[in-house]
Amino acid sequence: MPPLDQCSSQEPDRTLFPMPLTPAASPHPDSRPSSAATRLIQDKPEILDELELVTLLVSGHRTPDQAETLARALLAAFHHPDRILASSPGRLRAVPGMDNDAIVAIKTAEALAIRHAAARLPTNVNPMLNDYNTVIAYCRSRIAHKPHEELHVLYLDKKTRLIACELHRTGTIDNVAADLRDIIARALQIDASGLVLTHNHPSGDPHPSPADVQTTKKLKTAATCLDIRVIDHIVITPHDHCSLAALNLI
Repeated sequence: MPPLDQCSSQEPDRTLFPMPLTPAASPHPDSRPSSAATRLIQDKPEILDELELVTLLVSGHRTPDQAETLARALLAAFHHPDRILASSPGRLRAVPGMDNDAIVAIKTAEALAIRHAAARLPTNVNPMLNDYNTVIAYCRSRIAHKPHEELHVLYLDKKTRLIACELHRTGTIDNVAADLRDIIARALQIDASGLVLTHNHPSGDPHPSPADVQTTKKLKTAATCLDIRVIDHIVITPHDHCSLAALNLI
């Protein structure tokens, strides 16, 4: 394209390009990046404390003071950032000052954290391998901070590679029941050859209950008849875990 002054031999109409009468206004102080945001952009997230991180997460259209007030309310209600991420939209909405934008931001952060953990899963899900810790980390990212028990099932192929990780049942604060027929039926439906069960203990005690052990043994007996291996059952808490396979309980 030729330069603008070569498009026409006539003098352009200056009224089409009025000069501003006053200099452009400076951005409002509240629209400038906070010091916490600047440090985050500089790839220094580890030096931010919990309050700063939660404040950034819910900042949105809020002023810094409004965002910090909401962040303090969230931490007071849930006590830890991971519990904020794991909370349901209904529980989040009960916090004064929460709106849909903030809830979407929080649940988006949770979903991204789970996907990041899933991307690091090893090729083989084997309790005897060192990288089994990444399986523990993945399970922890999904359920460790849930306020109630959830039972999830990792479905594996013949080479113990992950096919799917699905929520099987949601329970109360201290109990969740498994439908063994549904678990086996789902495994057959997606052609899974192996299973890893995982559920959380909101109490913080990772030790399996007698019911946990009994249910897992029943599932293993039934699944073996269909050439499906029950590889492990992992009990997860925010800071600990317990493997029934490691304890030789299955």
